[in-house]
Amino acid sequence: MNCFGCCATCHPRYRRLVDAIYPSAPESGLVKNNMQKLTFYAISHPEKLDRIGGYLSRRVGRDVLRQRIGHVRVAVEAMNQLLVACHGSPSLNLYVESFLTMVHRLLETRLPDMELLATSSFVNFANIEEDTPSYHRRYDFFISKFSSLCHNNAADLAVRQKLRAAGIKGLRGVVRKTASDDLQANIWEKQHMDKIVPSLLFNMHDSVNISFGSSEATDQSSLSAGDTDDRPSHLADSCLRELIGKASFGNIRNALYPAATHFDLHHLWTPPKFAISVFEAIVYSVQSQYSYVVIQMLNDHLGKHGTDSAEVRCGIATVLSRIVVIAATASIGPSIFEIFNSMLRHLRQSAELQSSDSDGTSDQEKVYQDILINTMANFADNLPDYQKVEIMVFIIGKLPSNTTDKLSDKFLQHVLMRTLHKVATKYRTSHLSTVLTSTFLEPLLRMSLVDDSGVRLLVLQILQTLVDRHQNLPLLQKLQSVESFEAFDPSKFCVEKFSRADAMFVHKFSNSLLLTLYDASMMANNERSNYHAIFVTMALLFLELGCESVILDLFRLAMALQHAIMDKESALTTCQRVHIKAIVAQFVFVAASFLSIPSLTKHSLHLLQESRDNGLHPEDVHYSLDVTTDDASGVFLFDSESADLLADDAPDLPNLDASSWLDGEELKESLKLRDYDVARLGQPFLPSMRKAESAKLSNNSTDSRSSSCVSESSASSNSARGRKASKRLDSTLQQDGLVFPATVDGLRQALTRTTDCWTQKEQERWKETIEMFQTMPFAQLVEIQQQKRSRLNATVERLFQDGHLQSTGGKSRICKVEFPELFVY
Repeated sequence: MNCFGCCATCHPRYRRLVDAIYPSAPESGLVKNNMQKLTFYAISHPEKLDRIGGYLSRRVGRDVLRQRIGHVRVAVEAMNQLLVACHGSPSLNLYVESFLTMVHRLLETRLPDMELLATSSFVNFANIEEDTPSYHRRYDFFISKFSSLCHNNAADLAVRQKLRAAGIKGLRGVVRKTASDDLQANIWEKQHMDKIVPSLLFNMHDSVNISFGSSEATDQSSLSAGDTDDRPSHLADSCLRELIGKASFGNIRNALYPAATHFDLHHLWTPPKFAISVFEAIVYSVQSQYSYVVIQMLNDHLGKHGTDSAEVRCGIATVLSRIVVIAATASIGPSIFEIFNSMLRHLRQSAELQSSDSDGTSDQEKVYQDILINTMANFADNLPDYQKVEIMVFIIGKLPSNTTDKLSDKFLQHVLMRTLHKVATKYRTSHLSTVLTSTFLEPLLRMSLVDDSGVRLLVLQILQTLVDRHQNLPLLQKLQSVESFEAFDPSKFCVEKFSRADAMFVHKFSNSLLLTLYDASMMANNERSNYHAIFVTMALLFLELGCESVILDLFRLAMALQHAIMDKESALTTCQRVHIKAIVAQFVFVAASFLSIPSLTKHSLHLLQESRDNGLHPEDVHYSLDVTTDDASGVFLFDSESADLLADDAPDLPNLDASSWLDGEELKESLKLRDYDVARLGQPFLPSMRKAESAKLSNNSTDSRSSSCVSESSASSNSARGRKASKRLDSTLQQDGLVFPATVDGLRQALTRTTDCWTQKEQERWKETIEMFQTMPFAQLVEIQQQKRSRLNATVERLFQDGHLQSTGGKSRICKVEFPELFVY
């Protein structure tokens, strides 16, 4: 014994100090006086710190093997105190290696008490900020071990809760130690994120949906009441938020993909309640400039499920719709178009699935489409106005131009128009020229003439939404029954003064809008909602663009519609005539009410009442359309005989010829009393409108004439009048070499010619000209040109003479120029 005692006294001092901290009875705990001596020695001799740590670590390993749990606790407490006291020591990195080795050994014991003790020590270490971090340190084992603790399934509920909470705290310690420093161990690698994120989500979901037995549920409630903050679900939620908050742009996706994969593997998209809570926590925690990355990732993930059931896609889309409101404010630049493009791609894919409808999932596909459409609308609602306009132009550019062959294109057309209408409702128009540009309005108006009446209705609703700047649309939409017109009050509407910006818009697009309304009224498969939308659009144009030219053109449109339904040779059915007559009477009533023309107001209201009394009110007219489905191809088949609306099977409808009409002369006199230029009303609607449109497209330089041209036109006014008179006396009409009789039928024939006819005529003329110059001799060509030569010399001489008369001093400063004959060639 004396020999052993002599050997003990020969041990190094640090070993003697370490041995002195162990009590004779392990239950007594650490000897505090000796621990203070050891701490003072470690601070005074920092070069000995790594040796102290190594010796304590070896003793812990030996005590664990011998099941000396009391001595293990003493050693762990001593190492924790040394770590805190010497955190600024230059030898701390070497001591930490021994400390982590000790934690590693304790975690490998598979004893719950030792695992909890080791986790507590690691958390204390993670909370210490090192002055000189070690970049070679690895935490792979700790990530794996703490993740396995998060999935602990011990029989005892209390032990299970403690071990899972310990695992989550350990993962949070690893995140705090490494995530904020890019030079530390790369915790954002896929192999680590695939363990951390699913472990956190498992504990967040486990407390919500895993059903325990009755006794376990009682125990859990008692535990939750005792310490709510240590519940695994709360700890996992806070850890996930902290992890996402530390993610940079290059690392955020590595944390998001494991979350989406976890929801796939455990079928957590349906119902989407838990997924919504998780992704809302992610979006709120991520740095604001990276929030759009979450939307992009979820969009891409939705694309991967394009062939899955509609229920799963609805769940993912629901999650997407809840987070776009949070993340949209930070989304700028090209990322917006990328997000909308992916959503439109999902809509196209859904429309194709809906068109096939092989398993009866069309209703679910429609729900999925509604979710996506609302998502895009909510996303656009949080964007600036200029980006909303760009989004609408982007959406209308995705519309299929030709829908005659594929039924899926028709579905897509309808879906995209619904999307455009939803986005338009989020835009507040201040200037019409800002949103209704040519790139947007022209394709929109083309869509108003497609075969699908539902698409045409959406086009009119989009126009109404964008034109309505003073919230008059809800009041106009209520004007449907005769009683609503009888209770009409113009004072409830907001009408402002016509502005210069509106005048520019009217000059560019008024003719196109009115022609579109006329053509839309003539469509054969219009429904009652289509006709009412046409009336509302006309009334909105009257209120928002109430200049003299627009008002007169709207009245011209109304009279043109009336002439169309009065024409007995027209192909319009009785039902169409009833609705169009209602449009005319309703618009004239609204316009006359605002213009304070009592006679027109009374007369138009009398027409509406008369139609109701005679059973001709649009609400009393129904449609009959037989639709069948081809079982082989799945294509909808329409019966041609029943496609017309109440064509031959409505003998109970009265004859429209017996009804009264609006008097054009009375309209002119009433407007003349209001100082309107009624001469414009005398112009035929369709020819003048189409001519103005063609002139606007073909010639854009007519407004830049010089003052000399004005004098030339005044000098040749007599000859122009002679030419106009000769044209009026001529018994034929000639247009591009084609001769038509000077009758109404001839005029209709000239106006209804197709574009292919004009193209063919132009090609023939071009071939004749080429052939003439290739075959005729030069002398004959000169003779033809002399016969057709213009009066260029006479015109130039007349201009020179005008300049000579206006010059002072009586001397002519302009010489007479005689152009050679070959000049005209």
